[in-house]
Amino acid sequence: MKTIAGLFDSLDHAHAAVRALGDLGLAHSEISLVAHDASGEYGQALNRADWGKTTAPSAGAATGAVLGGLAGLLAGLGALVIPGIGPVLAAGPLGSALTGRVGSAVGAMGGGLLGALAGMGIPETKAQYYAEGVRRGGALVTVRVNDNMENQVQDVMRRHYAVDIERRAEDWRRRGWTGYNPRSEPYTAEQVAEEHRAYNVASGAHALGNTALSSNPENASDIMESYRQHHRTIYGTTSHSFETYRPAYEYGRSLRNDARYRGWGWDRLEPEARREWERRYPNSAWDEFKAAVRHAWEDVKEPAGGERR
Repeated sequence: MKTIAGLFDSLDHAHAAVRALGDLGLAHSEISLVAHDASGEYGQALNRADWGKTTAPSAGAATGAVLGGLAGLLAGLGALVIPGIGPVLAAGPLGSALTGRVGSAVGAMGGGLLGALAGMGIPETKAQYYAEGVRRGGALVTVRVNDNMENQVQDVMRRHYAVDIERRAEDWRRRGWTGYNPRSEPYTAEQVAEEHRAYNVASGAHALGNTALSSNPENASDIMESYRQHHRTIYGTTSHSFETYRPAYEYGRSLRNDARYRGWGWDRLEPEARREWERRYPNSAWDEFKAAVRHAWEDVKEPAGGERR
């Protein structure tokens, strides 16, 4: 058995990766998640006795959908604070190691996330990268697999937008990073938001790679900005950030570029889109996200010649 890890800029992408790993037939007991929760939104929701109920509006439909989906996939979902990182969501064996719930966690409490990753067999250099990634607002997924599943698992990580951790660490170094320090001050919610903004163009080009935008970051940036503007217009009065709705915009764009639905109108497409969305995000509120999906679907124009962008 070996441990494979993937760092994601979005909790939604990490959630989707966890679901896809389960679809491969991997045991959920071998999959872990640790995700930064700088705003404390998810931790506060988890501390509510009724957080898992769809009738709990105070938890927020989007927040409840994410937590409900993760709780249905991973054991021991909970909120904790890691020195040097701050508040996180954690689940699975890695979460157990961090909270000392299993024998393999001996020493992990002293070493924090770095020690827990090392205990799972992650090389020290990579463990530092992953720990720093979580500190800066990322979501880390790990899974223990047999060697014959390694390529399939890595493919799942890539398809769900895991970052290139070597390139990301090199970028941090160019910006003055000298290594992970568990005694560092945790990032604030504002610092995490700024870190995410620093990668908007790169992650946007990656997420929209199937539309040939990965070679045109400027175009990708324009598209993501149009989605942000729509989010501000439609969802600006909610407490949820653009990143919460970003998967819906990406999903809508992917639908428009799916040959199966070529020439379809929205009325015909919506039932199909809803079924797939609810399969990906169990217990999520389609009515809350469908405006974002539809906007992105309609935003992919069909130029002369009948071929969509």
